[in-house]
Amino acid sequence: MKIRSFTSTIRQFILSVILIFAAGNSFAQDLAASRWVDSVYQQLSLDERIAQLMIVRANQPDKPYRTDIAELIEHYNIGGVCFFKGAPKSQVYQSNKWQQKARTPLFISIDAEWGLAMRLGQTVTYPYQMSLGAIQNDEQIYEMGRQIGEQCKRMGIHINFAPVADVNSNPDNPVIGMRSFGNIPEMVGKKALAYARGLQDMGIITTAKHFPGHGDTQNDSHYTLPILNHNRAHFDSIELKPFKYLIQNGIQGVMTAHLHVPALDDSKSLPSCLSPKIVTGILKNELGFSGLIVTDGLDMKGVTSVQPSGKIELMALQAGNDILLLPENVPLAISTIKVALENGELDPARIEESCKKVLMFKYKAGLNQYRPALIENLENDLNRPEYNDLVQTLYNYAITVLRNQESVLPLQSGSGEWALVSIGKKAENIDVLENKFPGLKSFTLLHNADKAAVELLKEQLKPYKNVIVDIRKTHLLTNKNYGISETSITFVNQLSKDKRLVFNLFAAPYALDFFKINDNFAAILIGYQDTPEAVKALRQVLVGRVSPTGKLPVSLKSGFEAGEGLSFEPVRGEKKGVSEPVFQPQITGEGEQTSDNFFFGR
Repeated sequence: MKIRSFTSTIRQFILSVILIFAAGNSFAQDLAASRWVDSVYQQLSLDERIAQLMIVRANQPDKPYRTDIAELIEHYNIGGVCFFKGAPKSQVYQSNKWQQKARTPLFISIDAEWGLAMRLGQTVTYPYQMSLGAIQNDEQIYEMGRQIGEQCKRMGIHINFAPVADVNSNPDNPVIGMRSFGNIPEMVGKKALAYARGLQDMGIITTAKHFPGHGDTQNDSHYTLPILNHNRAHFDSIELKPFKYLIQNGIQGVMTAHLHVPALDDSKSLPSCLSPKIVTGILKNELGFSGLIVTDGLDMKGVTSVQPSGKIELMALQAGNDILLLPENVPLAISTIKVALENGELDPARIEESCKKVLMFKYKAGLNQYRPALIENLENDLNRPEYNDLVQTLYNYAITVLRNQESVLPLQSGSGEWALVSIGKKAENIDVLENKFPGLKSFTLLHNADKAAVELLKEQLKPYKNVIVDIRKTHLLTNKNYGISETSITFVNQLSKDKRLVFNLFAAPYALDFFKINDNFAAILIGYQDTPEAVKALRQVLVGRVSPTGKLPVSLKSGFEAGEGLSFEPVRGEKKGVSEPVFQPQITGEGEQTSDNFFFGR
């Protein structure tokens, strides 16, 4: 007993020493950070302290980068820049050049919700958040965030304005839609956190957006000020829920939106990002958020339509924001804020609080020891094989089966004659289907097909009772039916009257509501996006190489509810959600033919 007691005492002593050492190390790091922040802050003039709160737009129309950025850096010492388009090498070259001019290291920021490819060419394109909303394994979403964070770090980027934490409860939302994880608040919060943790673990600053929630709007705040007329109880139960969860679990930043929300602040036509009641009262005081608060772009019509430049930036500071994103006129904003300080409209403590917070986040991002990003081997580093492998894995996990009548899936050889109709563009990845059905005929109907082309295709399909239908060449937003033409919709509805369909939708799940679903839709699969990886993943599900595990992230008017999704065991013991081996996508040109593929339309 004495030996055991002695051993236990030793263990407790060692643990105590480790904890004391860790606490001491943390205290030393905090002290070093505070000293750096205080030292830099004391060296800044008032103008520079204000300018440190501003991240300006790096790009301009018709030219790669703004020509006045160097002057803004040299004359005002602005806080950072935000890139919106370009190529990796040119961006790294330009950001390094600007950093050399900066007295205080710049924040380099970007919108990279689905990876750098959202803004930069020659980079990896990850799935949209709604595609990720179908995935049941959040570890895969974390890994995506980690990879994007790794790529941001390689580029010298410090802030990724992601994830989107909006609950997309309005199917007609013109600006959020597929950028949201879905319409279940709890799920949105968990997946947003997985993504954010991946980014943050790589040292990238995140901003959950768009507070207090942009998911139920009819308008796009880039062009006008949307109004949300829900009561406070509704906001607490839906819009605010993901933000609460993220704040409780360590999200570093929050982006405030351009929304008018009378239930939260009934001031006339006041955007939420300019509202002290919303930014300070709710976000900071009620939800206890002490991290970095960033406005949405201050050059958007959601604010510029109701307030002039200069006044916008002042009101954003008065509301409680730390970073003024994309101010239209930096000199005017600084002078307006200085006048407000002089006449008592703005408390000087607001400048000190936000400037020191910005500097602290710069320290955490490693800008106290700034090193330029390297251009050498950049493209290879941003396109490592494991990045593309993960993209394929994510789609494998996302594919969602909503209907499987009489277990038509996985498709079996000898189950009759089958035809494939690819609507929008030529069929891809059909070799896996041809292996099942050697006589498979493939047809293409373009979205702009005329009546003669449609009638000819109907004639060609007469011998077939079973038709696989792909809906392709779709896009991100709700306008123009996600790119799906009325001709295409009418054709499918007519085809389903006397053909048994396996219907594959490579678009937002909301697009399923365009079609008249009847009993002849034997199988319905959602691929979410028209990408080679999504097509490949869905093909593998069709033939049983991948077991579908995706769940619908949103509820549909056609009766399918969020959380629905069917599964079946893979053929020959293939692993769930993963295809072994992983085949490379085969993308053919318009002039090439991998099988009998007949075009209908222009």
